[in-house]
Amino acid sequence: MDETQREPQARRRGRPRGDDGLTRDIILKASVDLALATSVDRVSVRGIAAQLGVSAMAIYNHVAGKAEIERHLLAHLFRTEVQWADPDAAAQGPDILRAVFRNQYRLTLKYPDIFLVFTHHSTMAEVLRFQEEMYEGFRRCGVPPALHRQWARIFGGFVQGSVALHTASLDEAWEEQESAYRHLDTRLYPNLAAARAATPVVPDDLFESELDMLIRSLLLSVESADAEGSPS
Repeated sequence: MDETQREPQARRRGRPRGDDGLTRDIILKASVDLALATSVDRVSVRGIAAQLGVSAMAIYNHVAGKAEIERHLLAHLFRTEVQWADPDAAAQGPDILRAVFRNQYRLTLKYPDIFLVFTHHSTMAEVLRFQEEMYEGFRRCGVPPALHRQWARIFGGFVQGSVALHTASLDEAWEEQESAYRHLDTRLYPNLAAARAATPVVPDDLFESELDMLIRSLLLSVESADAEGSPS
């Protein structure tokens, strides 16, 4: 066969060449954009490839797979979205807890399933640091280690409920509902009307108020336990 008539050689299978113009930074930015548009848990190699207009194999030339993308994404979010508590040894326990759970609230508002993804990467340095700061806050409040995880679940449930309330407030029916509460018949519902009138309406303000209340409850439980254990 004539040399000019030879069929082109088939491209070898395997990892593509690194001449696709992609970098880890480009892939990371695309993963953040995709997480914002969908959810952290739905970030995938195929989704990023579709967003960038490249093949999935081109992505695999730079990352091993979804697990590595999730780790890079979480590390980026912790670095850019989290306001870490003051590491100063003089920081008070309640201040540390406020910083920790404000971070959790804001992160979950922006990325609703982020803490589900945490469970896939619970030994990442950033995730461990997040937990360590929370437990340090409990320790400085005087909570015994045996109760740390119980209080962590209580605070975590509170944050999830606050996020759900904030999400509900974005619905068009929210203002109509709030208006109805403001016009309750106080003769029929005196306690409900009084409670609603004394409670912040803005979800973020309500979160801060209830976070302070929960921290005070924690401190009171510590004081009560100390009093019960002190000699008479």
